[in-house]
Amino acid sequence: MTNITYSSFEQINHDLQVLRLQREIDKESINMNLQQAKNYFNPTHLLGGMKGFLQNLLLTFAVKKIAEKFG
Repeated sequence: MTNITYSSFEQINHDLQVLRLQREIDKESINMNLQQAKNYFNPTHLLGGMKGFLQNLLLTFAVKKIAEKFG
């Protein structure tokens, strides 16, 4: 952390305003990331990812059964 020498209250107020805005931006960023994490671990999202896996599994099973029947 660097030491800053201010020559006026306007400079101090300006830096304080910038820091307040940065804190608000950081809070919103945390909230947005938290919401994205909640959506990612939502059961419907997790099951949606399993959909392709289950389709491939069922297709493989069906092809093996058909091959056994005709083979």
